[in-house]
Amino acid sequence: NTGMLTDPVARYNYTANTKATFFAHNIQAKAVQHVDPHGEVVSTGVLGRLADTLSKNGYKLGLCSVSERIAFSLQGEGTRSPPIRYVKGNGILPFNIRPTSNDMFVTMNNLNNE
Repeated sequence: NTGMLTDPVARYNYTANTKATFFAHNIQAKAVQHVDPHGEVVSTGVLGRLADTLSKNGYKLGLCSVSERIAFSLQGEGTRSPPIRYVKGNGILPFNIRPTSNDMFVTMNNLNNE
């Protein structure tokens, strides 16, 4: 792990010139999910802030995580983005188990202009 550097550093001065903690996987994992070394947007993640910006600019999106433990990166500011949906450990529900069409792939392709 190299970590998130906030200033140019060398081997002899990295502890004095950085705010990040190196050499601990759990701390680096959280830092990468957060990407806010100066503490400007506390309790948000980089993907959540990106989703906030996209939502603010009219994009429709959804946020999904396979674990509540690692969903920190999806946390945005307030109510700009849709809520995070969690996929359970046993997977997602099968899609369209009782189709109303004999060939659902044709229907899906038509929806997507293909």
